[in-house]
Amino acid sequence: MVSDVSSSGDGGREVDLPVGIGRHTSTLLVGDAYDRTVRDVCNSLLNLEDDRPVRVVPVTFHHSSAEVVERWRAVNGPLPEEMVVIVVSESQTWSSGRDGSLHDNVDVGYASPTDITGLGINIQRALTQDRTRTVVCFDDLTNLLMYVDDQIVFRFIRALGGNILAADGTIHYHLDPSAHDRQVRNTFRTAVDAVVEIDDDGEVKLLER
Repeated sequence: MVSDVSSSGDGGREVDLPVGIGRHTSTLLVGDAYDRTVRDVCNSLLNLEDDRPVRVVPVTFHHSSAEVVERWRAVNGPLPEEMVVIVVSESQTWSSGRDGSLHDNVDVGYASPTDITGLGINIQRALTQDRTRTVVCFDDLTNLLMYVDDQIVFRFIRALGGNILAADGTIHYHLDPSAHDRQVRNTFRTAVDAVVEIDDDGEVKLLER
């Protein structure tokens, strides 16, 4: 099914998300990561209305844990009940723990982009079986594909989707369409439950499997 909706783009208007966007376990968010509408949709996916406590898990290739926390506060104000920031960097091996310089409810994990097993362990450790709902943002699938073979990443996403489903959580992945050919884009569409596309005019489309 395809749902169309006009997004905010520029001008300060709110993004009107397609109906049903929040019910999917895994979503591929296709668009330029620096586009305002993409950022607004991402933020909305991390702030879905729910009565349960929320654990937010940003998986970031571009920011430090302190930058992630600062950006969250700038956009959303108070931090969520729990946050686990996973920093993916060539200079890191997988690990996790508490960063004493951050807020008490923020944990930090580190993983190398060449170690997809370690990355998966970090994300798995952030999932929960209690009432806390886990929402994950994987901010650069395109970057990961520079280090790891497409088919390995595909299997990683499929396996991770099952784990997140079991934990009653959600995850969305950012993919830059300009960096991949149609075959690659179509391959990763089949690894998730839904695709959100933002075109050059700022129009948001939801495609559901």
